[in-house]
Amino acid sequence: MMKLLYYFPIILFFFGSCRSPTLKPENELKIIEEIISFEMDDAQHSLRPAMVAWEFLKKNPSENEVLKYLGNPDSSWVDEYDKFKILYYYIPEYQDYNFIEIDLKSGNVSGFEWD
Repeated sequence: MMKLLYYFPIILFFFGSCRSPTLKPENELKIIEEIISFEMDDAQHSLRPAMVAWEFLKKNPSENEVLKYLGNPDSSWVDEYDKFKILYYYIPEYQDYNFIEIDLKSGNVSGFEWD
């Protein structure tokens, strides 16, 4: 019984992170248009979607705005000091994870790595 209690968090983590990727929400185009009209000139309109996401994250949006734009993360966790929440998104084109760091006090993006 005691060993089961040790393995239970591992099992929960495994099953919690194994799910099919979600599709991006419908309002993605609206957010992209806002970003483009906000700070990009005509020569930059053909930027790849990763750059548009980078410009969006650079504005330190709230966690709700991030979830509306990118959908649910593939994995997330809170640091041991309860200061940050990390959202991981798998990018199939690069076969790599990108992350977004959310400050738990403000609820806004405080850092990110986005390729």
